[in-house]
Amino acid sequence: MTATKRRTLCYGTALSLVGALGCAGSNPMVEIRRTETFEKALARQHALYGPPAQPENSIASLADHLTTGDIHRAQGLHDKAHMAYVRAHFSDRESMAPLTRIAYLALREDPERARVLFEELVAEAPDAAELQVGLGYALAASGKLEAARVRLQHALELNPASQAALVALGVVSDRMGDPGTATQAYERALAAGHESAEILNNLGVSHLLARRLEDAVRAFERARASEPRDPVLSNNLGLALGLLGRDVEAMKAFQRAGSEGDALNNLGLAHYLRGDLSGARALFERALLSNETDEMRVLRNLERVEQALSPAGA
Repeated sequence: MTATKRRTLCYGTALSLVGALGCAGSNPMVEIRRTETFEKALARQHALYGPPAQPENSIASLADHLTTGDIHRAQGLHDKAHMAYVRAHFSDRESMAPLTRIAYLALREDPERARVLFEELVAEAPDAAELQVGLGYALAASGKLEAARVRLQHALELNPASQAALVALGVVSDRMGDPGTATQAYERALAAGHESAEILNNLGVSHLLARRLEDAVRAFERARASEPRDPVLSNNLGLALGLLGRDVEAMKAFQRAGSEGDALNNLGLAHYLRGDLSGARALFERALLSNETDEMRVLRNLERVEQALSPAGA
């Protein structure tokens, strides 16, 4: 399958979902203690970049820094986002929002460190559902799936309508081989808030894993209607159509995501997955002749087909 910004047939992972989640707001009624871990993180930031600019002692200054950090994070400028959140922390040391955002940033590079940071925040505000979600993501990213699910279920006890908790529970359930629970979580998430292409894509993947192919097609079509230029959605739709044997429609979907050669390779994979080895081989050979795709990837796919067709692989 064509490489894309989110791998085909993969629900949004913890790191990709994090960017779309809201973070914890400030809670002026909670007294926040600065733990050793956060003090070390802030000290490292100070050593690398110098002291933050002298903040104004106002809520507006906190909001400005948070907004700046969120913009940088959306642009993938994580170092700049981190610095903005540190400045936000110094503008209002009692707010949990900057430290929560710093913990979410840590998920991208060091899930274990993120886990420690979220555990410290949860200790300060155990009833904050969004912090339980963050800890759930960190545990999942570290491979502790059952512990992650427990945290996410607790987050839903605290806030049954939390779209973030429902999405995270869906991701973890799929990874645990429980697409039924994942599907229910995604459907509840869609009912609880904005119908996003990411959630619909995750729902489609859960349907694929459960071999509910018609349902998968409908979910991917809804997702692509929301974000028609996203190649991941077109590739996933093409795969679902290809597994159903709707090759003409599948090819059109794959062509929207990449070159002719990429589309032929992806359709070949659909044939391979549905057991049509001869058809898969013919499509992979056509993909090679197109000179419009990654030849090594297609050759690896051809090798799998040849191994499956050989007497030893039968």
